[in-house]
Amino acid sequence: MFALSLTNCGEQLLKILENDMFSMPQIPLKIQFFAPRTLGEFYSEIMRRKHDDHVASHSNQVNQFLHFISSSMFIYCYYVFLKCRACAMMIGLVSLTLRQSGHAIFEPPCHKEEDLLLGFNTRSKCIVFGTYLVTPIVTQNITDVWFLVTAFYVLGHTSLLWIRYGFCMSMVWFIKLVTDPFTDIMVYWPSLFSVWTSPDWKSGSLKTFLGHIKKTNTID
Repeated sequence: MFALSLTNCGEQLLKILENDMFSMPQIPLKIQFFAPRTLGEFYSEIMRRKHDDHVASHSNQVNQFLHFISSSMFIYCYYVFLKCRACAMMIGLVSLTLRQSGHAIFEPPCHKEEDLLLGFNTRSKCIVFGTYLVTPIVTQNITDVWFLVTAFYVLGHTSLLWIRYGFCMSMVWFIKLVTDPFTDIMVYWPSLFSVWTSPDWKSGSLKTFLGHIKKTNTID
């Protein structure tokens, strides 16, 4: 009886993590357990996922501009991480603020499209960002805790993808995440010139933000 209750609790916890924090994607059955035969197929899947991510939630030019700036900062964080982890985490949080502001404030809500992606949806990203914000309230070792929070979310999401869709699919997302700053710069650099006269600034509103954080029932 105890073992059954423990199993039920574990299933409920996994469901909460998948639905509310890690936003498990609704991947079609035919590609759930992706097993590439060559490195070329693995690379193609990563790039396809990057393209799907761009189409689903990066149509706004302001968001693209903020991603370009954010990606530049993230690449610098990679460079200084081993020399000064505290500096990297501080710069990384500023970068994350710009990046998620583009999604939550300017990008139109796209719940159905995001549910098909491997990564976090915008609602989950807001939860993640909130975790960073409350850290200074509960501890003085801010940058160390930020690093642990980052590891928890990245490794946690990777692990859940592994459990649900297999190791290869989890690695597709992980490598995509780590390399996104580099490919974002290559794709979004034109926004440096077009953003200043873009009508997309008008889409930034509280209504857009509330549309993102609204709970949806698209994930089983």
